[in-house]
Amino acid sequence: MVKKRVFSVSATVSDPSGVRSVSYELWHGADRANADGVLVGSSHCVPLNETTSFCEALVTADPNTNLRSNALAGVWTITPVATDGAGNVTRGDGAYLARIKRPTYMTQTVATPQPVTKGKDLTVKARMTVASWQTHQNAPLIGHQVLLQYRKGTSGPFVTLKKLKTDRNGWASTTVKATADGAYRYDFAGTSLTVATTGSADYVDVK
Repeated sequence: MVKKRVFSVSATVSDPSGVRSVSYELWHGADRANADGVLVGSSHCVPLNETTSFCEALVTADPNTNLRSNALAGVWTITPVATDGAGNVTRGDGAYLARIKRPTYMTQTVATPQPVTKGKDLTVKARMTVASWQTHQNAPLIGHQVLLQYRKGTSGPFVTLKKLKTDRNGWASTTVKATADGAYRYDFAGTSLTVATTGSADYVDVK
């Protein structure tokens, strides 16, 4: 299920006459006039001294209202709008950027058969999905690289055994030779448009 997310945007703002208020506009597109997505948040400012304040806003990203297209994933421009102590308004049109990504999900890794005889084939699989802001459901993450990782025993780091891509239904599946008791998992590093995630590991007894 796709849910709305709340995140913070903040800046330290200074003006000789002090800072009255600050708001933030986040927009997606080639330019502000033709933006295909806009998020707005009014901030709460905490004075640091007579001329400087720290201003933080909570911004809501909601597929039901302002993230209705998967194409909105990626780089958004942040434009702070500040009002100084004298009432003058300044727009910060510099290159302030944020990246909004679609969350991804991975099922627990499953290795079969279990227990397995040493030297025999072990099939390891997991399924990846990604939030669809258009359908309000999770959809298969297709054709993305994932890493099959293994940790011998019950402690220590995981090491990568294979690199493979998810199929048209989001599944990653491959076979390995069973060598020793240990845990298998899949790891997804994420992309510029999607969030990284790691599946829960499956521990295998090797006989």
